[in-house]
Amino acid sequence: MTAFTCLGTSIASADDAPPPNGIWQSDGYGYAVEINGDRFMLYEHTPISRIEVGKGDQNALADLVGRIALDDDGQHCRTLDPTSVAPIVYRRVDRLPGHKNSADPAPLDARHQFDIVWQTFLDHYAFFELRDVDWNAQRTVWRAKLDAEATDAELFEVLSGLLSTLGDNHVELRAEGFEFAQPSGMLDVPLARLWQQEHQRSGGDVSLRAFMLGKFHQHVDATSKAIAAQFVGEAHRGADDKLVWGMLPDGIGYLNVRAMGGFAADDVDAEGQLAVLDKALDRAIADLADARAMIVDVRFNGGGWDTASLRVAGRFADQRRVAFSKKARTRDGFTPAHVVYVEPLGPQQFTRPTLLLTSPLTASAAEIFTYCMHVLPHVTHAGLPTMGIHSDMLVRHLPNGWSFSLSNEVYASADGHVFEKVGIPPEVEVSMFTADDLRDGKDQIVARAVEILKSRTTCR
Repeated sequence: MTAFTCLGTSIASADDAPPPNGIWQSDGYGYAVEINGDRFMLYEHTPISRIEVGKGDQNALADLVGRIALDDDGQHCRTLDPTSVAPIVYRRVDRLPGHKNSADPAPLDARHQFDIVWQTFLDHYAFFELRDVDWNAQRTVWRAKLDAEATDAELFEVLSGLLSTLGDNHVELRAEGFEFAQPSGMLDVPLARLWQQEHQRSGGDVSLRAFMLGKFHQHVDATSKAIAAQFVGEAHRGADDKLVWGMLPDGIGYLNVRAMGGFAADDVDAEGQLAVLDKALDRAIADLADARAMIVDVRFNGGGWDTASLRVAGRFADQRRVAFSKKARTRDGFTPAHVVYVEPLGPQQFTRPTLLLTSPLTASAAEIFTYCMHVLPHVTHAGLPTMGIHSDMLVRHLPNGWSFSLSNEVYASADGHVFEKVGIPPEVEVSMFTADDLRDGKDQIVARAVEILKSRTTCR
């Protein structure tokens, strides 16, 4: 569920009525919207800050935030982004929350920037206990490294150190000229250890991160070619190559979902992107309709949009079923859990034996897809546990122009289990990311998946 929009709070409306005047504060998320006639201002706030992040007329409101749907009581409204599966609820308030950052030099003080980041996480981060982090203690350690005259480089180093204590791949820090090194789901697999040794032998002319990324992309490309060579007939592609499908021997279909976003050019809006995905999915399911069984591969899917995950899963759904729930962290606890369903979508669905392949690189919205597939009775989950980063990325901004993100939502499976950090475990474990993955010019993981499917009595 990577945040593809800056704020991730597009607001949907059932009609074209003007947005309601007043001040609206979100439950969780730290947003406030002030609407006065044709004008609006959007803020991010904490108890120590209020930062303007958008303003303009109704057209700008529709572009940046969307429309507001007012509840019948006139005191609440809700928002729904085309890329999100749960609304954000706003309530009418008398005054803007938070403390407004003025134009004097104080807001650019490095310690003030630090405090905004720390406070935002205190108010909204959902996993301190799970990740065994004492946030108050971390403030003491890291803030002491700053003074009022700290440079941007010093501030970035301190904030990077603070945020790295969480070990969360949905936690990011973005500033021009600086790079925040995140944890990686590749570090604990055999192939990655081989690459690290190779980097050491190379003399380290490029950074380890860049070297590892290059090796990873080479591995993905080699895997794609190996799978295509195993097809009976040609490989088919759609949705800007985010979907790849074909037939394997013995009447087994194969569908690779490479991402849950980016299905068309960048200038195509979210609804247009999802329409492209729908068209490609319909083609893929039609092409594979006669398969005895199917492999759905999301080993290298790093996420995207939850709504895309539901659309893909809907092509495999036999009936409407509870898939998962989500709730957002607030200063006082959590918002009420929002239950999300998976249901049949498209002109036809594939409900024969299906095997879902995941890995430690299956992340974010691809994990939400895994939740959806888990509740379907004809689906077997094989591979390795997913990465364990399920929340949407809540993106926030600093007065100095930097931005950062955090995990503020808790996703739970249909039976109430939370797999944040540990990842969603497979029913059948299949080792991967070893030197033998592409032995004999074949993707041995796919070969193993075929064996598992053949072992199912309904597939014989």
